[in-house]
Amino acid sequence: MTYQKQTFVDKTSTTEGTILKAEHLNNIQDELYKLSSVFSKIKGKKVSIIGDSISTFQGYLADSEYAYFYPKGNVTSVEQTWWYQVINELEMSLLKNCSWSGSECYGNSSSTTTASAGCSTKRINDLANGTTKPDIIFCYIGINDFYNGTGLPSTEWTPESSIPSDSTNIDNFFEAYVIMIHKIKQKYPNARVFCFTLMDCPTVKTGYPLINGAGVALNTFNDHIRKVANTFGCDVIELHNCGLNQINFSSFGTDTTHPNVNGHKMMKDKIKVELLAKY
Repeated sequence: MTYQKQTFVDKTSTTEGTILKAEHLNNIQDELYKLSSVFSKIKGKKVSIIGDSISTFQGYLADSEYAYFYPKGNVTSVEQTWWYQVINELEMSLLKNCSWSGSECYGNSSSTTTASAGCSTKRINDLANGTTKPDIIFCYIGINDFYNGTGLPSTEWTPESSIPSDSTNIDNFFEAYVIMIHKIKQKYPNARVFCFTLMDCPTVKTGYPLINGAGVALNTFNDHIRKVANTFGCDVIELHNCGLNQINFSSFGTDTTHPNVNGHKMMKDKIKVELLAKY
Protein backbone atom coordinates (compact mmCIF):
# COMPACT_ATOMS: atom_id res chain seq x y z
CA MET A 1 0.00 0.00 0.00
CA THR A 2 1.31 3.46 -0.84
CA TYR A 3 0.55 6.61 1.09
CA GLN A 4 0.06 9.93 -0.62
CA LYS A 5 2.10 12.73 0.86
CA GLN A 6 -0.16 15.34 2.50
CA THR A 7 0.49 19.06 2.18
CA PHE A 8 -0.77 21.30 4.98
CA VAL A 9 -1.63 24.81 3.94
CA ASP A 10 -2.38 27.55 6.43
CA LYS A 11 -1.69 31.24 6.97
CA THR A 12 1.87 30.81 8.19
CA SER A 13 3.29 27.97 6.08
CA THR A 14 4.77 28.93 2.72
CA THR A 15 6.27 25.77 1.27
CA GLU A 16 5.37 22.14 0.94
CA GLY A 17 6.85 20.08 3.73
CA THR A 18 6.98 22.84 6.33
CA ILE A 19 7.22 21.35 9.81
CA LEU A 20 4.03 22.10 11.69
CA LYS A 21 4.58 24.33 14.70
CA ALA A 22 2.17 25.53 17.37
CA GLU A 23 1.21 28.61 15.38
CA HIS A 24 0.42 26.47 12.33
CA LEU A 25 -1.82 24.19 14.36
CA ASN A 26 -3.55 27.15 15.97
CA ASN A 27 -4.29 28.65 12.57
CA ILE A 28 -5.60 25.33 11.26
CA GLN A 29 -7.80 25.07 14.35
CA ASP A 30 -9.08 28.61 13.77
CA GLU A 31 -9.93 27.87 10.16
CA LEU A 32 -11.81 24.70 11.14
CA TYR A 33 -13.64 26.61 13.84
CA LYS A 34 -14.87 29.14 11.28
CA LEU A 35 -16.66 26.30 9.55
CA SER A 36 -18.55 25.42 12.72
CA SER A 37 -22.04 26.49 13.73
CA VAL A 38 -20.66 28.29 16.80
CA PHE A 39 -18.83 30.79 14.61
CA SER A 40 -22.02 31.76 12.81
CA LYS A 41 -23.64 32.53 16.17
CA ILE A 42 -20.92 34.89 17.36
CA LYS A 43 -19.57 36.43 14.15
CA GLY A 44 -20.62 40.05 13.72
CA LYS A 45 -21.75 40.55 17.33
CA LYS A 46 -21.33 44.08 18.70
CA VAL A 47 -19.27 44.15 21.90
CA SER A 48 -19.10 46.76 24.66
CA ILE A 49 -16.80 46.66 27.68
CA ILE A 50 -16.93 47.89 31.27
CA GLY A 51 -13.44 47.82 32.72
CA ASP A 52 -10.50 49.52 34.35
CA SER A 53 -6.93 50.25 33.19
CA ILE A 54 -6.26 46.69 32.02
CA SER A 55 -8.90 47.11 29.29
CA THR A 56 -7.95 50.62 28.14
CA PHE A 57 -6.06 51.92 25.13
CA GLN A 58 -5.65 55.53 24.09
CA GLY A 59 -8.02 56.55 21.32
CA TYR A 60 -10.32 53.55 21.71
CA LEU A 61 -12.40 54.59 24.73
CA ALA A 62 -15.99 55.79 24.96
CA ASP A 63 -15.02 59.48 25.00
CA SER A 64 -12.20 61.82 26.04
CA GLU A 65 -13.34 61.80 29.69
CA TYR A 66 -12.19 58.22 30.11
CA ALA A 67 -8.65 57.85 31.50
CA TYR A 68 -6.30 55.36 29.83
CA PHE A 69 -3.25 53.34 30.89
CA TYR A 70 -2.12 51.73 27.65
CA PRO A 71 0.00 52.14 25.56
CA LYS A 72 2.55 51.21 28.20
CA GLY A 73 5.57 48.91 28.38
CA ASN A 74 5.69 46.59 25.40
CA VAL A 75 1.94 46.97 24.78
CA THR A 76 2.37 49.60 22.09
CA SER A 77 -0.53 48.89 19.74
CA VAL A 78 -4.21 48.25 20.33
CA GLU A 79 -3.90 44.96 18.43
CA GLN A 80 -1.94 43.60 21.42
CA THR A 81 -4.73 44.09 23.97
CA TRP A 82 -6.79 41.12 25.14
CA TRP A 83 -10.10 42.62 24.07
CA TYR A 84 -9.00 43.63 20.57
CA GLN A 85 -7.62 40.13 19.97
CA VAL A 86 -10.81 38.43 21.19
CA ILE A 87 -13.03 40.67 19.08
CA ASN A 88 -10.81 40.45 15.99
CA GLU A 89 -10.22 36.69 16.07
CA LEU A 90 -13.93 35.98 16.49
CA GLU A 91 -14.84 38.54 13.80
CA MET A 92 -17.00 40.60 16.12
CA SER A 93 -16.95 44.40 16.32
CA LEU A 94 -16.27 46.88 19.12
CA LEU A 95 -19.24 49.09 19.88
CA LYS A 96 -18.01 51.02 22.96
CA ASN A 97 -15.08 50.51 25.31
CA CYS A 98 -16.19 51.99 28.64
CA SER A 99 -12.99 51.25 30.53
CA TRP A 100 -11.48 53.86 32.84
CA SER A 101 -7.95 53.61 34.22
CA GLY A 102 -7.93 53.59 38.00
CA SER A 103 -11.68 53.32 38.32
CA GLU A 104 -13.49 51.32 40.96
CA CYS A 105 -16.89 49.77 40.62
CA TYR A 106 -18.06 51.71 43.68
CA GLY A 107 -18.67 55.48 43.87
CA ASN A 108 -21.45 57.74 42.67
CA SER A 109 -23.86 55.25 41.16
CA SER A 110 -26.54 57.84 40.43
CA SER A 111 -24.36 60.12 38.30
CA THR A 112 -25.47 60.78 34.73
CA THR A 113 -22.63 63.23 34.04
CA THR A 114 -19.47 61.33 34.98
CA ALA A 115 -18.61 57.68 34.42
CA SER A 116 -15.76 57.43 36.91
CA ALA A 117 -17.60 54.77 38.92
CA GLY A 118 -18.30 51.47 37.19
CA CYS A 119 -21.78 51.36 38.69
CA SER A 120 -22.66 54.90 37.56
CA THR A 121 -25.68 55.44 35.36
CA LYS A 122 -23.46 57.24 32.83
CA ARG A 123 -21.05 54.30 32.53
CA ILE A 124 -23.95 51.97 31.81
CA ASN A 125 -25.52 54.44 29.37
CA ASP A 126 -22.21 54.81 27.52
CA LEU A 127 -22.24 51.11 26.58
CA ALA A 128 -24.62 52.01 23.76
CA ASN A 129 -23.72 54.06 20.71
CA GLY A 130 -26.72 56.27 20.19
CA THR A 131 -29.64 53.95 19.57
CA THR A 132 -27.35 51.00 18.79
CA LYS A 133 -27.08 48.61 21.71
CA PRO A 134 -24.45 45.93 22.33
CA ASP A 135 -25.07 42.25 21.69
CA ILE A 136 -22.35 41.25 24.16
CA ILE A 137 -21.08 43.08 27.26
CA PHE A 138 -17.78 42.19 28.92
CA CYS A 139 -17.50 43.22 32.60
CA TYR A 140 -13.97 43.08 33.94
CA ILE A 141 -13.82 45.46 36.87
CA GLY A 142 -13.10 45.22 40.59
CA ILE A 143 -9.34 44.96 41.01
CA ASN A 144 -9.06 48.63 42.05
CA ASP A 145 -11.88 48.10 44.55
CA PHE A 146 -9.85 45.24 45.99
CA TYR A 147 -6.55 47.15 46.04
CA ASN A 148 -8.14 50.17 47.70
CA GLY A 149 -9.26 48.06 50.63
CA THR A 150 -12.97 47.70 50.11
CA GLY A 151 -14.50 45.98 53.11
CA LEU A 152 -17.62 43.90 53.38
CA PRO A 153 -20.93 45.75 53.84
CA SER A 154 -22.59 45.48 57.24
CA THR A 155 -25.20 43.18 55.72
CA GLU A 156 -24.04 40.74 53.06
CA TRP A 157 -26.05 40.81 49.84
CA THR A 158 -27.75 37.55 48.89
CA PRO A 159 -29.97 36.68 45.91
CA GLU A 160 -32.94 37.03 48.24
CA SER A 161 -31.96 40.58 49.20
CA SER A 162 -33.37 43.71 47.60
CA ILE A 163 -31.31 45.59 45.03
CA PRO A 164 -29.28 48.37 46.73
CA SER A 165 -30.55 51.86 45.90
CA ASP A 166 -28.57 54.33 43.79
CA SER A 167 -26.51 56.71 45.88
CA THR A 168 -23.90 59.42 45.44
CA ASN A 169 -21.64 57.38 47.73
CA ILE A 170 -21.77 53.62 47.27
CA ASP A 171 -18.75 52.76 49.42
CA ASN A 172 -18.13 49.08 48.71
CA PHE A 173 -17.63 46.78 45.75
CA PHE A 174 -20.21 44.25 46.87
CA GLU A 175 -23.21 46.60 46.61
CA ALA A 176 -21.75 48.43 43.60
CA TYR A 177 -21.40 45.25 41.55
CA VAL A 178 -25.04 44.33 42.18
CA ILE A 179 -26.17 47.82 41.15
CA MET A 180 -24.01 47.73 38.00
CA ILE A 181 -25.23 44.34 36.77
CA HIS A 182 -28.85 45.14 37.64
CA LYS A 183 -28.68 48.35 35.58
CA ILE A 184 -27.02 46.57 32.67
CA LYS A 185 -29.71 43.90 32.58
CA GLN A 186 -32.46 46.51 32.78
CA LYS A 187 -31.08 48.71 30.01
CA TYR A 188 -29.81 45.94 27.72
CA PRO A 189 -32.15 42.98 28.29
CA ASN A 190 -31.20 41.32 25.02
CA ALA A 191 -27.43 41.53 25.55
CA ARG A 192 -25.35 38.54 26.60
CA VAL A 193 -23.42 39.67 29.70
CA PHE A 194 -20.11 38.07 30.68
CA CYS A 195 -18.75 38.74 34.18
CA PHE A 196 -15.00 38.11 34.56
CA THR A 197 -13.48 36.95 37.82
CA LEU A 198 -10.38 38.89 38.95
CA MET A 199 -6.81 37.75 38.36
CA ASP A 200 -4.20 37.38 41.08
CA CYS A 201 -1.74 40.28 40.99
CA PRO A 202 1.08 40.84 43.53
CA THR A 203 0.37 44.54 44.18
CA VAL A 204 -1.22 44.21 47.60
CA LYS A 205 0.36 41.16 49.17
CA THR A 206 2.46 38.21 48.13
CA GLY A 207 1.54 34.70 49.10
CA TYR A 208 -1.85 33.05 49.29
CA PRO A 209 -4.59 33.82 49.87
CA LEU A 210 -4.40 37.35 48.49
CA ILE A 211 -5.98 39.65 51.09
CA ASN A 212 -6.55 43.41 50.89
CA GLY A 213 -6.08 46.11 53.53
CA ALA A 214 -9.59 45.58 54.88
CA GLY A 215 -8.86 41.90 55.46
CA VAL A 216 -11.03 40.66 52.59
CA ALA A 217 -9.68 37.90 50.33
CA LEU A 218 -9.68 38.20 46.56
CA ASN A 219 -11.53 34.89 46.51
CA THR A 220 -14.39 36.61 48.37
CA PHE A 221 -14.61 39.20 45.61
CA ASN A 222 -14.66 36.47 42.98
CA ASP A 223 -17.29 34.47 44.83
CA HIS A 224 -19.46 37.59 44.87
CA ILE A 225 -18.99 38.12 41.12
CA ARG A 226 -20.10 34.53 40.50
CA LYS A 227 -23.10 34.89 42.82
CA VAL A 228 -24.30 38.13 41.21
CA ALA A 229 -23.77 36.76 37.70
CA ASN A 230 -25.75 33.63 38.47
CA THR A 231 -28.54 35.63 40.11
CA PHE A 232 -29.01 37.91 37.12
CA GLY A 233 -28.56 35.28 34.43
CA CYS A 234 -25.09 36.36 33.29
CA ASP A 235 -22.22 34.14 32.19
CA VAL A 236 -19.01 33.88 34.20
CA ILE A 237 -15.58 33.94 32.56
CA GLU A 238 -13.08 32.41 35.00
CA LEU A 239 -10.22 34.77 34.24
CA HIS A 240 -8.88 34.11 37.74
CA ASN A 241 -7.38 30.85 36.50
CA CYS A 242 -6.18 32.08 33.10
CA GLY A 243 -2.59 31.31 34.15
CA LEU A 244 -1.49 34.74 35.37
CA ASN A 245 -0.68 34.74 39.08
CA GLN A 246 1.64 36.20 41.70
CA ILE A 247 4.36 33.68 40.96
CA ASN A 248 4.72 34.43 37.24
CA PHE A 249 3.41 38.01 37.01
CA SER A 250 6.93 39.44 36.78
CA SER A 251 7.23 37.63 33.42
CA PHE A 252 3.79 38.57 32.14
CA GLY A 253 3.27 42.09 33.51
CA THR A 254 4.45 45.60 32.70
CA ASP A 255 4.39 46.19 36.47
CA THR A 256 2.69 44.42 39.39
CA THR A 257 -0.83 44.99 38.07
CA HIS A 258 -0.95 45.37 34.29
CA PRO A 259 -0.27 42.54 31.82
CA ASN A 260 2.36 42.91 29.12
CA VAL A 261 1.96 41.58 25.57
CA ASN A 262 2.30 37.95 26.65
CA GLY A 263 -0.05 38.54 29.57
CA HIS A 264 -2.73 39.98 27.30
CA LYS A 265 -2.36 36.99 25.00
CA MET A 266 -2.80 34.65 27.96
CA MET A 267 -5.96 36.54 28.94
CA LYS A 268 -7.22 36.41 25.35
CA ASP A 269 -6.69 32.67 25.07
CA LYS A 270 -8.68 31.99 28.23
CA ILE A 271 -11.52 34.38 27.40
CA LYS A 272 -11.81 33.12 23.84
CA VAL A 273 -11.97 29.46 24.88
CA GLU A 274 -14.65 30.11 27.52
CA LEU A 275 -16.63 32.41 25.26
CA LEU A 276 -16.78 29.78 22.52
CA ALA A 277 -17.68 27.06 24.99
CA LYS A 278 -20.63 29.10 26.28
CA TYR A 279 -21.99 29.74 22.79
